[in-house]
Amino acid sequence: MICQNAIGYHNEIQELLKKSMLNMNDAQIRAWMEHEFKPETMFCYWQDGRLTSCLQTKRRILSFKHQKIAVATISLAATLPDYRQRDQFGQLLEAFLEQSSHNELLTMVYTNFPKLFENRSFSCISKTKYYWIPADKCNQGNDKNIRFYHPNIDLYPLYLEFMSHFDGSIILSKKDFEDQIHYAIDCKKKVALMMHGEKPHGFAIYKVLNNHVKIDVLVYLDSNAILDLLRYLAIRNDAISFVVSMDERIEKLFPFDIPRNQGTILARLNNYKLFSKWTKEDVRNANQAFELIQEPMWNHFIE
Repeated sequence: MICQNAIGYHNEIQELLKKSMLNMNDAQIRAWMEHEFKPETMFCYWQDGRLTSCLQTKRRILSFKHQKIAVATISLAATLPDYRQRDQFGQLLEAFLEQSSHNELLTMVYTNFPKLFENRSFSCISKTKYYWIPADKCNQGNDKNIRFYHPNIDLYPLYLEFMSHFDGSIILSKKDFEDQIHYAIDCKKKVALMMHGEKPHGFAIYKVLNNHVKIDVLVYLDSNAILDLLRYLAIRNDAISFVVSMDERIEKLFPFDIPRNQGTILARLNNYKLFSKWTKEDVRNANQAFELIQEPMWNHFIE
């Protein structure tokens, strides 16, 4: 049985995540429940008198040709190990798409498993690039320009200035942006600021894994901010990895480090007639829709 919300099932959802999300520890699950769990937009699958699968969805705001449009997104899917390979995810996805087709013009997802979505009218609109940079190559910046976040620093204007260079991208409200910062901190991640004098010119959310640093979010106003951050991290670690959008030209900084493709950004046009009316263009699918975008895309904060 599918239930189109998880209101009143906080404990059941938390228990499901503990048993199915082996990449998350207890602290990360608690942080997710506090910051990311949205019971009114979660789809649940019940079988044998228990909760066996869930699909967390969200409504985000997309900048499309510099106009704002609401889109539906997927942020998490989980199934108990004993109930996998029973198409529970597929049934939850169908229920979600049925609902979103009546409420949003577009549905978007960031995934490493695009084939799960391609047979449901999703189209690949972009990919991300994964870089692994050895520490000895990060010697150009100034590590003394790095500071760390504290709650009285407002990073939202910096984020908006960065996002003004992109289109076809998710734009967080101030509340959602600040919640992402707090979520990262509660997951024991660090938020570094790249300073230009007394003013931040970038920030990064990252975590240390043994002697390797994994950067989850990288926001910057110039290349010096990136170089300063990498220099700071390289002094203390053996390597740095990060994921960037296809339109971010990191190869100008590291021309001999070849990135590999990472995740895929997929989109589904829920109602092409309404979308065409809104854009005043003849658009029949998501590929055609995003071909209208003339500026770079930033492929983060989708989930």
